[in-house]
Amino acid sequence: MRHLVEIAVRALSSGINDPFTAIAVIDRLGASLSEMMRRDLQPEVFCDAAGVVRVVGRASSFRGFVDVAFHQIRQAAATHPAVIIQMLSIIAQLAVNVRLSSQRDALLDHAIIIAEAGRRGASEASDIADIERSYQAAQMALK
Repeated sequence: MRHLVEIAVRALSSGINDPFTAIAVIDRLGASLSEMMRRDLQPEVFCDAAGVVRVVGRASSFRGFVDVAFHQIRQAAATHPAVIIQMLSIIAQLAVNVRLSSQRDALLDHAIIIAEAGRRGASEASDIADIERSYQAAQMALK
């Protein structure tokens, strides 16, 4: 996920300015998150050569994965309404896979901050309206 995020953030840099690549990355991240939502995240278990459990590590949480997928891209995409709208669209699409309230909460929290970043970064009234419609759709899907 971190590699994909890096691709998206670089694509949004002023030197490259390629929102289409960022949108493609967001689609892939959405597919990955969708798959994770269907599974139970298990703790990492490390055994010795005889198969005896020696270390049980903490599993990553769904919220942690959503944070990794969206935080840096949101920060880089604040002035790219199309990217903000796609992030909100992916969140709305992920809503059909919600099994746990913690998943819903993580997605809703990100929808809120993504929409806020987009509203602040957009300079056109029509872009702000499109962001607001996408946010409302994500919010309704998560109810």
